[in-house]
Amino acid sequence: MLQSLSVNTGSPVFGSDLTILALTAVVVGGTRLEGGRATALGTLGGVLTLAALTTAMEFQSVPAYVQEIVTGTILLALVALDRAATPRPATP
Repeated sequence: MLQSLSVNTGSPVFGSDLTILALTAVVVGGTRLEGGRATALGTLGGVLTLAALTTAMEFQSVPAYVQEIVTGTILLALVALDRAATPRPATP
């Protein structure tokens, strides 16, 4: 909504790329996607970490599509690490 107000136009695709960024920030902040307890400070830490990474990539003139690939790779790596670190219940 705010982006539509700032550019004086509306589009149904505004903010579609922010979904993965928001999920990644929450996961970087320590929240499990399978459920669990989250903290606002953890999520804030995730947002700040991703903002610092994005700013660093912008200063290095990394293309936007590569930045999205990096964000997706971080999300996939963290989910895979969470799966690997979580003990599975023994099947009888």
